[in-house]
Amino acid sequence: QSDDRTLQRMRDMRILYVTLGYGYGAGKVLRTLISGMKERGHEVAVISRGSARSEWDQVPEGLTVYEYGKLSRLIPTVFGALGHFRPDVVHGQMLRESTLAAIAWRLRGQRMPYLHREPGQVEDRSAIGRLSFRLLARLATRIASPSSEALEGWAELVPGVSAKGVAIRNAVDIPAGTAAPSVTREQLGIPSDAIMLLNVGSVDSRKNQKMIAAALSELPEEKRRRLFLVVAGGIHDEAEREATLAAADSGGVADRVSFLGYRDDIPDLYAASDIAVLSSRSESFGIAIIEAMAAAKPVISTACGGPDGIVLDGETGFLVPVDDAQAMAEAIGRLVADRELATEMGEAGLQRVREHYSVDAFCDAYEALYREMIDEWSQGL
Repeated sequence: QSDDRTLQRMRDMRILYVTLGYGYGAGKVLRTLISGMKERGHEVAVISRGSARSEWDQVPEGLTVYEYGKLSRLIPTVFGALGHFRPDVVHGQMLRESTLAAIAWRLRGQRMPYLHREPGQVEDRSAIGRLSFRLLARLATRIASPSSEALEGWAELVPGVSAKGVAIRNAVDIPAGTAAPSVTREQLGIPSDAIMLLNVGSVDSRKNQKMIAAALSELPEEKRRRLFLVVAGGIHDEAEREATLAAADSGGVADRVSFLGYRDDIPDLYAASDIAVLSSRSESFGIAIIEAMAAAKPVISTACGGPDGIVLDGETGFLVPVDDAQAMAEAIGRLVADRELATEMGEAGLQRVREHYSVDAFCDAYEALYREMIDEWSQGL
């Protein structure tokens, strides 16, 4: 009977999420969390921009979505949702949106705890962004991050983060099934005997896709001509796309570089690929890496923060210095030349995801954090 009461107590939370949407890495993680909380029986609502409404149709039935459209409408939307939904805990994500939501929560009377999940690193933020975080760090009850290293960076900026911070690793679902790789490759125009490199992420200077193109140009012709680079992600910086194509053109591979834009079939793309590449200058985590590992693909990534603790260098892939195109070229060349090694690394990566980045463990950690916050709040701690 005691176990039944405990189970019921864990299922009665009402959780309100505030975000931008989920068409990006951190947003995908939030969708996984929301789906997990719904499946566990919790009541869940999301405040999201109006243009993102269709995105939330993909999560479990019964999700309440409050749309705010323009950013100027976010605070009144939060006011309304707090009164209508009456959550036990509020979870904000994305610095700008979460800061405004925390201000609304404060003005509304702070009747429940507020968690801010910070997916970025301090060096990724502008001066205004850092100022916003200072305010948010004072307002929020707790602050979560996918890595302890990112929390340490924020704690140097705002000492109070150390007491409020908690690191919870991100997670991904291991795909249960995907489209046939041959079909996806045919749609992309990539021959079955070619080597497909896949980069998943928005196209911008931080993601640094031109480094991959430069690496391809460093390879000898006999390897270079077998390679196709596919970039899947919204084009946020046209200059980065042009610089990537220019680097590819200098190596004679511009005709084998494709920018797909935002895609909702990422598991299919990974299944069709041979090697996942990440060229970022900084990442607090790197959800694309564990997505690739979940698809049993070897990963070549820059050592740019979060990936350093995910990729086991020489075991699940290779880590190379930021902006070192020659080192990336050597790693690509090695996997192109040794397909058995590539397969072994992919299998090792899949096992690592199973052991360290499971969705169940991820949802358990956030569920426990929400409950802890609610209990402390009710006791006035």
